[in-house]
Amino acid sequence: DRSGPLVINYRISAEKLSKEHWFFDKEIGGGRILSESCHFIDYCQFLVGHKVVDFNVTTTHNSTDIPNDNDIIITLNFSDGSISSITYHSIGGDSLPKERIEVSGENKTIVIDDFQLTTVYSGSNIEKVKTKKQDKGRAEMLDKFFRCLTSGRRLITVENLVSTTELTINIQES
Repeated sequence: DRSGPLVINYRISAEKLSKEHWFFDKEIGGGRILSESCHFIDYCQFLVGHKVVDFNVTTTHNSTDIPNDNDIIITLNFSDGSISSITYHSIGGDSLPKERIEVSGENKTIVIDDFQLTTVYSGSNIEKVKTKKQDKGRAEMLDKFFRCLTSGRRLITVENLVSTTELTINIQES
């Protein structure tokens, strides 16, 4: 339980793809917002735990034939006053780690660097936790999923699934 809003910055440095890549075919790959950004939107909604009440999308206007939704910034405003900025791009350096997440609130900031290093800044204290390998929680998610199948409990509510799906489609269409 927290008493105030969160500020989330989620940066994804995606792989550069050619304009002919199937990913950009709206019928097959759906584009980067529908097929990839939905996961980052869902993650931010999970962290905040409140509904998105407004959003804004800004895209680059590049001179290539690659769709503009390849390099985007999505800003989400939540009902509790929290805000989230999702920066998704493929124009950075190849050596840049893929993901960085910063979550700030109540005099604390948690930084996740590519799911390999987590740093917690709490007041004047700094604590670092390094994993042996990149861990995005897939094994734990599958374990919980199979336990839910046998117990009859839901891993995620239908409302959350619908909310993320509707929001992602609205962002794609904006």
